[in-house]
Amino acid sequence: MHIVGIIILLVILYNAWDYLFYVIGGIFGLLGLLSLWMAKDWNDEQKLSDEQWHAKYPDKNERGGSPFFALVLSMIFLGICGLSLKYQTESWHNPTLIAQEAAEKQKKLQEEEQAKIEKEQAEIEKKLQENLERANNLSGEEKNLYDTKFQEYLNAGNDENSSREKSLADVDEMIQQKQKAEQERLEAERKAREAEEKAQRLAQAEQEKIARWGNKADVKEYLEKTQPFAVTDFIQSQAGITGPLANGEVKALATHAFFMDAMAQRASKDIPKYGEIARQVAIYFDCESKIAQFYYQLKKDNKNTLDKVVGVIGTGAQTPDAYKQQSAAEDEIEAAAKWCGADLSSFYEQEAIKLFLKSLKK
Repeated sequence: MHIVGIIILLVILYNAWDYLFYVIGGIFGLLGLLSLWMAKDWNDEQKLSDEQWHAKYPDKNERGGSPFFALVLSMIFLGICGLSLKYQTESWHNPTLIAQEAAEKQKKLQEEEQAKIEKEQAEIEKKLQENLERANNLSGEEKNLYDTKFQEYLNAGNDENSSREKSLADVDEMIQQKQKAEQERLEAERKAREAEEKAQRLAQAEQEKIARWGNKADVKEYLEKTQPFAVTDFIQSQAGITGPLANGEVKALATHAFFMDAMAQRASKDIPKYGEIARQVAIYFDCESKIAQFYYQLKKDNKNTLDKVVGVIGTGAQTPDAYKQQSAAEDEIEAAAKWCGADLSSFYEQEAIKLFLKSLKK
């Protein structure tokens, strides 16, 4: 008999499973409220004196229980109530809610898919309408190409929409080719313009150099004949000076200064014929003479103070203008030589080798 009752109870619980925890939650909720009410009554009884309590509760032999205990019990019951209701409303174990959520999810997916299809369809229709409007607005060469291609695609078995789209694609390709050709033309014009401007700048620079230095052939002839750098090195070596002028002895410096001054005077006489380049050569020789004279005078006046002499000579501190002027003249001469193609490398060495080879042939 007990087994039958248990089986019947289990069947009832199984069939009422979807609502069982609502019932359990409701029962524990009522128990929780009842406990709160009891806690309030017991608290009121605790506040009464014995006379007041006997007067109010003549049928009771003792006061109610602890209000705190009733309050704790109420919290437990209400907590069980909340857990039961929460458990009942969660879907992971509730077949009904699971089915509802699955149905809602499927419905949402179907709606999203339908919306996607409608959007794609709307875009297709919009594209077709745009193609139609664009085709109607074509003119000139573009219109002729479109009509020809449209008819070809129709004859090939394509429908009007696809034929229109392919024809417009051909029109776009033609437009791109024309744009590319235009860009190439503009780029070619730009390069030609830049080349012309560069040529003009070079021509202008050439004219400026001609105006400054004179005829290119004359400048080349003069520099290769004069050889200012090689002459300076040659005379310095013949005077017995090795390296910087500061290394020279008094007599050697005097000799070098004398010949450099003579070369400067000679170059000055060439100015009327050769112009600016001869003036720069004269400045170069003159500065070389002045520097040599400075060191000559310095060593002559300070024979017994070599350390002091080397300290001053090493920097050329007493001849800054001469050094600057000579450096500027040297730069000008080198620029002119590069412009006209003059060889200023080793004139006297070449001549010495020629003489040596000539002597061997005798």
